[in-house]
Amino acid sequence: MDYLRPSDVEILITCMVLRAQDKCSINVFITITIIIIIIISTTYFFDFLPSFCTSPNFNCGINKHLQIKDPNAHDGKETVSDIMLERNPRRLGKDEPYIGNLGSGSDYAGFYQHIGVPSVDFSYYFGHNNKSLMYPVYHSQHDTYNWVKKFADPEFLFHKAMTQFGGGLLLDYAASPLLPMSVSRYADSLNQSFAQLQKQHSSTLKSQNISLDVLGQAINTFRDATNDFESRKAAIKPDAKFNILRQFNDQMIQLERAFINPYGLPGRHLVKHVVFAPGLHNTYGSASFPGVTDILFDVEKTGNWAEVKKQISIVVTSILSAAELLAPISK
Repeated sequence: MDYLRPSDVEILITCMVLRAQDKCSINVFITITIIIIIIISTTYFFDFLPSFCTSPNFNCGINKHLQIKDPNAHDGKETVSDIMLERNPRRLGKDEPYIGNLGSGSDYAGFYQHIGVPSVDFSYYFGHNNKSLMYPVYHSQHDTYNWVKKFADPEFLFHKAMTQFGGGLLLDYAASPLLPMSVSRYADSLNQSFAQLQKQHSSTLKSQNISLDVLGQAINTFRDATNDFESRKAAIKPDAKFNILRQFNDQMIQLERAFINPYGLPGRHLVKHVVFAPGLHNTYGSASFPGVTDILFDVEKTGNWAEVKKQISIVVTSILSAAELLAPISK
């Protein structure tokens, strides 16, 4: 494969900097520095890290498809799952790869954030110190097939891995009479998000006599509903009638829509997901309870504590609605 070696880059850097000094032009030096950064990034970060973000109830269906061969395979670690466990394990417990929540970094945003369609986003990012980084020519005129072929993935092994994962996932969901989803994973994510909200903002909220207890109680109610749902789902027989399968599948799919507020988040009427959405101040990343945290971001300046209470109430109502949606439709 036609990669630049580190020694080649060092020689190239030396020659280009000397040339810039000869020119005695700061503009030339700046231009050359930018080129050098791109070359260094391309060379040293040829180390891709698999990255997955999903609706939480997709997690269990995704894990089994991570057994495909990873181009980074080494020392007996052969699969995408192996590499993710090594470099990016789940935050609570190391037995599963870390799979994040969705923000708005791609075309799924309109489906997930606006109308509540369960979605999954998967890719390989440049990896450095087990953190994912965007590749250096992202959204530039240099972001071309030729760049990918020469520098990023000459044999298209990473593209192959993602195609195998995506194709396997689609076939699995298309062919499964009962969708491979887990609503209990949503309860896990809500508990983790609630713990983070308490850690970051409980003292601020207490100073205004605002309690998160009702939100915690709603999450517990949702947890009980997911446990009951999963127990009933586990009892479904392989030859179950279509209407039974359809009932459970519809409930799992429509769960996401319970978290859609038709009026949108504060100041963002097109972003409607009240549990997981991009933050107002980080539009690519994912924030938990974004309506609440967006208002808390500068509430000390605005004094808008009434809106904080309102947003907490909206989240509580949505979570209780989700719990009710999972109840048995018929006895």
